[in-house]
Amino acid sequence: ESWGRGIHLILSECHNAGLPQPEFKTTNDSVKLIFRYGSINEPTSTRQVPDKYPTSTRQVPLLIDVLGENFYSVKELMELMGLKDRENFLNNHLNPSISDGYVEPLYPDSPKHPKQKYRLTEKGKGLLK
Repeated sequence: ESWGRGIHLILSECHNAGLPQPEFKTTNDSVKLIFRYGSINEPTSTRQVPDKYPTSTRQVPLLIDVLGENFYSVKELMELMGLKDRENFLNNHLNPSISDGYVEPLYPDSPKHPKQKYRLTEKGKGLLK
């Protein structure tokens, strides 16, 4: 809209996101802007474009194949699937499978039970075949 307005917006958005102010470095013919990460535990980005299809349409069948007729913990499932990010696994694989009725916890009343394992429901076993 006018010269200088973008800098104010950048500073404002960094403040709103809880990030440190960016560092400005100028030379004779350019300006370099350096953004610093905030807390390591806080996300520094958000999804900009939604998936064309819901995430569960791709990941649920993978989890069903791995589970088969067995009982596995979250850690065991992640190892079998070659995944390392627990949050990603829960959000994109396990929780959608449970929500869709394909997978159920062994202890549904105690989600954080120390011996919690997961198995296929009858609906999940139908998909397996």
